[in-house]
Amino acid sequence: MRASLIIKNTRREVFPMRTDFRSFERFKRMRERARTLLKHGFLVFFAIVLGLLVSCSKGAQTPDAKSGTAETVGRGETVTVTDIHGRSVQVPVPAKRIVAVGGGALRLIVYLDGVDHLVGIERIERTPNPAKPYQLSYLEQWGELPIIGQGGPDPKPDAEQIVAVEPDVIIANLDVAQADALQQKTGTPVVTIGYEALGSFDDTLYDALRLIGQLIDREKRAETLIAWIETTIKDLDARTQTISEASKPRVYVGGLSFRGAHGMNSTSSDFMPFRLIHAQNVAGELKVGGVISVDKEQLLNWDPDIVFIDLSNLHLVQNEYIQNRSFYDMMKAFQNKEVYGLFPYINYSVNIETTLFDAYGAGKILAPAAFQDVDLDRKATEIFAAFYGDRGSEIYAEMQSAFGGFQKIVLP
Repeated sequence: MRASLIIKNTRREVFPMRTDFRSFERFKRMRERARTLLKHGFLVFFAIVLGLLVSCSKGAQTPDAKSGTAETVGRGETVTVTDIHGRSVQVPVPAKRIVAVGGGALRLIVYLDGVDHLVGIERIERTPNPAKPYQLSYLEQWGELPIIGQGGPDPKPDAEQIVAVEPDVIIANLDVAQADALQQKTGTPVVTIGYEALGSFDDTLYDALRLIGQLIDREKRAETLIAWIETTIKDLDARTQTISEASKPRVYVGGLSFRGAHGMNSTSSDFMPFRLIHAQNVAGELKVGGVISVDKEQLLNWDPDIVFIDLSNLHLVQNEYIQNRSFYDMMKAFQNKEVYGLFPYINYSVNIETTLFDAYGAGKILAPAAFQDVDLDRKATEIFAAFYGDRGSEIYAEMQSAFGGFQKIVLP
């Protein structure tokens, strides 16, 4: 306002009635004075505004970011985080509107009670699948959300649809090139997460939980869940670490999903439920990461004492058994009817809650003395409540209805 008044007053004097030389010189001096005052007025205004912004920013700073999430810029505006690939990304905090892309991203958001922040969903998450416990009882809630990509092994996020739902941040399990491309196409920050070591309970998983917690204002929830997981792992370890190798049965797990459903030959040399209870996994000698496929001859050579089958693919194993009964009956586990089911371990990345539950279930069978005090129904209620709160018992009941429980499998 002051600058405009100066201009107005000046303009009253810049058109002199006389046109002699002195008047002209006076005119020039007054014009230069007006310009100086105008410039000064804008500088003062800019300094005042800048001072207010800096003051607000200092008054709203967040604590230092945790576990690889880099430096904090300011709460309510942006923070700079470091994602799983080491990318520095500036994001608004707390993010009120989010989408999840790729295997495991939505699962971790559900674990942290962040479903209310979702503004879009992958098409694959619209299809009911009891092998994904994080879906159960939430399908209706996110069933009306817009589709933002197909999802699956090649998720193909739809940049136009993502832009249309206006997320504050995209939480994604993508590689660097995919993340950079999606961020460029959408103009929306893409923060990558992952825990690809098949359920390994390490910094990769914990950093992902902490990072998402920071983004959606669920940091306390993330720390509570991590502490609970650690306590559970210690309990499993304490029950089994002193069991001698000579007394342990040799075990095998088949029917693991990975980029689709697979039968008996699909296994893991580092199957986490076995690892948590120090089980003697016959496939462990392969020392190959991830889900792997072994041939029939290898199965016969191993000849495990006890076999577990991922219940989400039991139908495939049953069909294989019908078609080649003589082969399976050559194995000790099938001869002695020592074949058991486990809750789905991996489906669009690893189910952390069923990994823990499977460890207790397998422990009851492999080391009954060490787990004699464990009631599996009560343990399931405890585990699912830790991940899903009040919805936990409902989710476990639906999984029981779909797959049954830890019991011997009767093959046709």
